[in-house]
Amino acid sequence: MVQTGDSVKLAQSNRITALGCAGLIVLVILLVMIGAVAVRSVINSKRAEALDALGRMREQVDKAPGILDRMVAYDCGDDAGEAAEIARGYVDGLEQDSTASEIERAWDEIEGAWATVNRDCSEYLNDPSYVNLTTEMEGVRNRLSVEEGKYRDLAEVYNSSLMSFPGNLFRAGFEELE
Repeated sequence: MVQTGDSVKLAQSNRITALGCAGLIVLVILLVMIGAVAVRSVINSKRAEALDALGRMREQVDKAPGILDRMVAYDCGDDAGEAAEIARGYVDGLEQDSTASEIERAWDEIEGAWATVNRDCSEYLNDPSYVNLTTEMEGVRNRLSVEEGKYRDLAEVYNSSLMSFPGNLFRAGFEELE
């Protein structure tokens, strides 16, 4: 079959259209891949920010063994020593990847031990070293509270980015933070 000029032009046009469609498909795939990398990078940075705040919460609780040792040193009775040992158990049980609720539970135990010491050691309330310990406890409590607030806010931002478009398309491998 002999091709006429029109049929040659039609064949060339079909090849150009096929190449254009293939090129467009490749371009769209590349843009989706670049977008996925960018979205995952943003999600990862939000997660890292939240985990940094969680780490700073952990750092505050890590100060507890020294505080607990000084609490027990007042020797205000068995209740105070027992409460401090229970708190120490929670603090010692924390891992690097402990959750916020585990860190909060350890801090609650430290607070409980502190309340017991305050109740049982009232004769030391004006002692300068006891006042310093009280001040240190308040400082740790305040710093922990600030970091806990930051963590909660950052975790909320991270979690919402996983649930909303376009993060929900590319969230594979990411888990929500508590």
